[in-house]
Order: sequence, then C-alpha cells, then structure tokens
Amino acid sequence: MGVSKKLKSVFIAGILALLPFVITVYFLYFLYNVIISNATPIVKQIARQYHFDFNEYIFQVITFVIIILLVFFIGVLTRLYFGKMIIKLLDSFIAKIPIARSIYNATKQVVESFKNSTGTSFSKVVLVEFPRRDMWMVAFLVRDSLGFMVDASTKEESCNVFIPTAPNPTSGFIAVVPKKDVRELDITVEEGVKFVLSVGIINLNSPSDIEKIR
Repeated sequence: MGVSKKLKSVFIAGILALLPFVITVYFLYFLYNVIISNATPIVKQIARQYHFDFNEYIFQVITFVIIILLVFFIGVLTRLYFGKMIIKLLDSFIAKIPIARSIYNATKQVVESFKNSTGTSFSKVVLVEFPRRDMWMVAFLVRDSLGFMVDASTKEESCNVFIPTAPNPTSGFIAVVPKKDVRELDITVEEGVKFVLSVGIINLNSPSDIEKIR
C-alpha cells in the first residue's frame, strides 16, 4: 500500500471515529436552538416580573432545568388517570382538525410501535426480498394482510411488513408479502430496531455487542 493510500485510510478512520460524536453534538445543538433559545425569553419575562434578574447563561441553565422537569412531569402525568384523560381530550381535539389529525395519528402510531419493547405492535423481525430478488432487507412483521389487499396483490396468504430505513427506523415502506417469502429471524424486536439504528454494524449473535448500545 502506497503512502497516499495509507494516509487516506487513516484519514477515513479518523472521520468514522469522530462521526458519532459530531452527529450527537449537532443533534444537541439543534435541540438547543429550537427549544432553549425560544423558551429562554419566556423564562426571562416571568423571572423579571418577580424582580429576579440573572445573566444570559444562568437564564439558559434555568430554562434547561425547567424543560427537563416539565418533560419528567408530563411522563408522570401520563401514567395517572387524570393525565390519561387529558391525553384523550387532546386526541379528540386534534381528531377534529382535518390535516393535523392525519399527521398526528400517523406519528403517534409509529412512536407507539417503537417505544413498545414487548413487541406487541411489531410481532417479529423478518427478512424480505426488497427492492429486488436476492437482496434481503430487515423488516418487522405487522399483521396478516387484509382480504382486499391480498385480492389486489399477491392472491395468496400474505402479511404486512414494515421495512425501515437506516439509521432512522421511524420511516420506511409498508409491503404486502406472501408468507412463503418471509423469513423469520431469531431475534427480538428491540434487537432488530437496534440493528437498524446501528446500520448493521452490531453483531446480533454476540450479546456483548447488543449490550454496547443499550
């Protein structure tokens, strides 16, 4: 291997080592700009009404702490009867808004599917040939296909599968696939999601590799 190729290989290794860190920092910076920078002026206004005044950095820290506590409080509230009633009222309200309800319901269903580690929304992890024969994709079994879907497509016993995109498993494709063409994998739904999130890097045969990203 020539000197230029060695330098290129070392440079690429450096990029790959830094990439997770850079993506994480960028994501946190994005959240900061969207949430903290917009919420801080509100906190300032409320604080100054009660004659409290701090420098900009302290206000940002206070805002961050308030947001963390608020999210935690909402999490606790959703577990209580009163909180569940509020969520139902919000669901009913959004259901009356034509465009918003479609976006809200779709997003909620996807989130519910992935936050449920018991796998009741996605029952199994499977392999399907997509987008062509002899190219296998990791997918999640959703349910048996409805009769009208089968009649319009495969004409045989079929199932609905969700084929996620990597590294973002909340987007992907819904496919109606004949059951004979679906190969079940002996891994949990949680492990399947982590496999997609890691863009296939983890070794699912090694429990230690799975533990690294838990």
